[in-house]
Amino acid sequence: MDGLSSFLSPEHSSLKICGVTTAEDAKHLASLSVPALGINFWPPSKRYCPSEVALEFLPLLGGKIVRVGVFVNNARELAPTLLEKNALDAIQLHGDEDDAELVEFLSQGHTVIRSLALQADASLAEMSAHYRKLAAPHAGKLALLLDAHAPGLYGGAGEPIVWGQAGEFVRLASPLPVLLAGGIVPDNAQEALQTTRPAALDIASGAESAPGIKDFAKVSALLSATRQTALS
Repeated sequence: MDGLSSFLSPEHSSLKICGVTTAEDAKHLASLSVPALGINFWPPSKRYCPSEVALEFLPLLGGKIVRVGVFVNNARELAPTLLEKNALDAIQLHGDEDDAELVEFLSQGHTVIRSLALQADASLAEMSAHYRKLAAPHAGKLALLLDAHAPGLYGGAGEPIVWGQAGEFVRLASPLPVLLAGGIVPDNAQEALQTTRPAALDIASGAESAPGIKDFAKVSALLSATRQTALS
């Protein structure tokens, strides 16, 4: 099983540290055997990393850590060059991208993580059925990321998602892998995993000392939590 397949496998819990902004942090994550990292290519983000900076170090990490590019309505513009230069293993669509754009990337053979803001009144059955149908012709290429709904923001605000609701969605979306984000820190990571049973935790602010600067004591604690939690 390659690194990407292992990262998204529902057979065990995994970890993605998102919002990486420096080569030093990226290399340190790889040295700790963190399964995946996320690089945010949306300029207004506090964790924005320009593509020209990312291209200085991401190609060197191929095969050492799963590299996910996070895009907000700019994947068509930026992702092809990053993919061509062996800087990414997966594309995360985190904006208003429609199903046509999602299917376009899937049809090209790329692995896509579709971010979803989980609202309290969401129809979990309808939403999960919709994405299972989209994924059906592209086996193993689509994963979903759940975050708490944050009005006016792309992505969450570091606030916890309703874990019971998220766990129900994970069950309904199967066999699609589901990542969980939102308010997860070392102290609640195991509870989040045991309650929701996601394929992976996706963490930015819960692994930082400041926006975009990773705290490796927190990263190590989160990594330990995922390794201690059996999902099968």
